[in-house]
Amino acid sequence: MSPLTARGNRLTTSGPVALTVISMASVQLGDAWSVSLIATTGAAGAAWLRAGFGAVLLLVLIRPRIRSTTLHQWRAIASLGVASAVLSLSFLGALHHL
Repeated sequence: MSPLTARGNRLTTSGPVALTVISMASVQLGDAWSVSLIATTGAAGAAWLRAGFGAVLLLVLIRPRIRSTTLHQWRAIASLGVASAVLSLSFLGALHHL
């Protein structure tokens, strides 16, 4: 069996590569659109709007089962959210400073 085989199904590299490219494009477009928001809302406002828009978009597109999420999963979700918010705020603050 090939190392790219899992449970009898052949894995391809096109799916992960496409998702990676889409993810990178999403980050870059979000950064580009956030620059124009910094002038009107400030770095914190732009970071908040960006995170809020992303959360709503994920809720609409993915529709996760919120009620079946465990406390352990909520802690992980909250940690990721805080880390993402700090990263976004730091980056947009640096752009605002430039």
